[in-house]
Amino acid sequence: MNKIDLSVVIAVKNESKHIDECIESIISQNLDNFEIIIINDHSDDGTYEKLIQLKSKSEKLRVYHNDGFGKVSAFNLGVSLSQGRWICLFAGDDIMPSKSLKMRIEEVDNLDCRNCFCVGISKIKTISNNNRFNSITIPRRKGRGHFSGQCYLLNKNLADILFPIPTSLPNEDTWISTFLQYAKNIKQVHNDIICCYYRIHDGNAIRRNISFKSYNLLIHKRYKAFEMILLNLEKYFDQNAKNEIRDLIHLENLRFNKKMFSILFYKAKIFTKLRFFINSNKFTYYLKMKYFYLFVGL
Repeated sequence: MNKIDLSVVIAVKNESKHIDECIESIISQNLDNFEIIIINDHSDDGTYEKLIQLKSKSEKLRVYHNDGFGKVSAFNLGVSLSQGRWICLFAGDDIMPSKSLKMRIEEVDNLDCRNCFCVGISKIKTISNNNRFNSITIPRRKGRGHFSGQCYLLNKNLADILFPIPTSLPNEDTWISTFLQYAKNIKQVHNDIICCYYRIHDGNAIRRNISFKSYNLLIHKRYKAFEMILLNLEKYFDQNAKNEIRDLIHLENLRFNKKMFSILFYKAKIFTKLRFFINSNKFTYYLKMKYFYLFVGL
């Protein structure tokens, strides 16, 4: 058994504005046996210097430079260096709610993960200077966590399967969420713990004020994960799951090519189709951004 209960892995690039608040919120968690691994992804705004200062405050903090480039590469390195039985990903511009780590590990620590993969899935709450995006709990549904990177507690054997993630992908979220929702032998434990105050600002990977054209290209790059996960981890999916992931691939191609009505008539689950339909054209995309609260947190 590993000596460390939990590893918090953070990939950072140019987060000098928020990194102090982020790290201090994690250091102050009421959990004894955990480590914080930070991978600095070639920051040039003073982030690394701040990390060195923060490192002097806690022996739990370990700081490394990314040998490669990009967020995925940084997370790959951080997870490879982790020693915890459970692994949590985090971002340098977010805040970890007080006492949330201990509550999260208590939800999963008694699980028998010898013959399956185990994951705890929590919620996030948005913070923003824009009231339209502020103080939204995602998802709103009680007893359901959010399929997003910072919401997972991954047991070590699951993390060893998921990582390294192909570095051609722009982020880790779609790769991990697809595996967790479709792979065999996944034991999911959802809870109502707010594990992250997710900061919505202009520095987000996908900003809330970008044009539909830019969004269309960015999300298409993310959704390449559907094809790549079948290519790399096919043995972990049964035939039904493979078919559903192929549906996602087809729906994404329809979405990217703005074939909104073809999406509606495609033979797939209605909520799956709606997810792609909403992001398939300027009008519904505009409605999603304008009425953000209605479209998220469900």
